[in-house]
Amino acid sequence: MWRFLKNLSKSSKIQNDDEAIADILAGGEEGVRFIYYRYGQQLLHFFQKKFRFSLEEAEEVFQETLLKFLASVNNYDRNRGCLFNYLATIGINRAIDGFKQNSKLVANNSELLLEIADPTDLEQKLCYQLCVIKAIHDCEQQFENKEKIKECLIVLTFKGEGQYTIEIAKNIGRTNAATREFISQCRKKLKRFLFPCIKDCGE
Repeated sequence: MWRFLKNLSKSSKIQNDDEAIADILAGGEEGVRFIYYRYGQQLLHFFQKKFRFSLEEAEEVFQETLLKFLASVNNYDRNRGCLFNYLATIGINRAIDGFKQNSKLVANNSELLLEIADPTDLEQKLCYQLCVIKAIHDCEQQFENKEKIKECLIVLTFKGEGQYTIEIAKNIGRTNAATREFISQCRKKLKRFLFPCIKDCGE
């Protein structure tokens, strides 16, 4: 599919998003060409910059995004946002699904936001969620002790929910001093995976 997209010639007949969508709904290919050339590079850059994806990872997400869009083009409502944001939202959700499928640890902790305020803006909320999931995935790939990473996520979740150290210590069976040290270690361990991505979500 990606090779097919790269080989598409640029459409000379379609002038805007509305014409492209109308063409797609009518079964044409001109609309697909227009969307690919108008948003392809922009979306690749979006995934590479915001989520530190490699070019190959970004291309895979974009391919799945376009396929999902073409299969559900009837659901797009321009009054609810621009087409780029709609495509980006599809892509973020596809990436989240991919991480969940490839990692039990990610699947079991996919709602974790690690003490980050829950934003009301849907795109930013999804951006934060994907950052957390990718951070868990990257951390899992680098460290062999999966159980310790899992315990870190549990502890940081408790902390993010507002529990005091003494309460967390009881929940995980450690002393207060040991729990404070463990929380500090967990923050340091995940911080280098998580916060560069989170910073880009706010830009």
